[in-house]
Amino acid sequence: MHKNPQHVALIDSEKGNILNVKDKKFVRSIPKWNGRATKDDKYGLYAPTRGGLEVLDLKTGSKVKILIPKIAEGVFDVDTIITENDNHVIYYHSGRRTIRAFRLEDGKKIADYKSNAKVRCMVCSQDSKNVVIGCEDGTIHMLIIADPEYEEYVTYLRDWRAEQMTLFAREAVASPTPPEEESSSIVFLKGLNAFTQLFDIEENKIDGEQKIENSLDSEKVENNQLPISNEVRTNGDDVDDDNDVITS
Repeated sequence: MHKNPQHVALIDSEKGNILNVKDKKFVRSIPKWNGRATKDDKYGLYAPTRGGLEVLDLKTGSKVKILIPKIAEGVFDVDTIITENDNHVIYYHSGRRTIRAFRLEDGKKIADYKSNAKVRCMVCSQDSKNVVIGCEDGTIHMLIIADPEYEEYVTYLRDWRAEQMTLFAREAVASPTPPEEESSSIVFLKGLNAFTQLFDIEENKIDGEQKIENSLDSEKVENNQLPISNEVRTNGDDVDDDNDVITS
């Protein structure tokens, strides 16, 4: 157990048993507990293979919250973790191949991610900002927990996006890798300048093509007027040269 290192939990398919290894005594049994607990050993999880996810009080064994109601959808492998700061519960369902994140404080679901392959392992980072999963096809994915209720998560996501944009801007700059003394903001502005120049070139190119098309259309109109006048003259019709009006 996290809070009391003298207590060890033995988990079976029906319950969790807490033993005191120092005194070699049985402490208590908690029905339905799967062994996952918060750092203060106050709450645990119950996630049966038949579906559903509940938060348990580890002192009394009573149900505290229902995160996922019990739905008959077959028997599948499931996995659960609680983040290091006890803010979120991560739940994986092998049948759906989905990873769902719940806020432990109010039980609200904040994310539902579908994996491309079956997830074999799942672990949370020490700062509780990321979830790393290893899939059956050999791929490893790092997911970011984006919870707008916590400012530290919003700041982390904002900084991550800024870092990704900086890296993208570095690739957009045609010059070699910028010197170390250049700040990330300068590199980012260079990238934006490169994009702006590209858009200006494309816009001028489109305007030039439009002008060429308009010039060709005007030439076609002028050329089409002459054959009509010649055709009328060859048919023997009288033409008033002063007013350029066809008369029969």
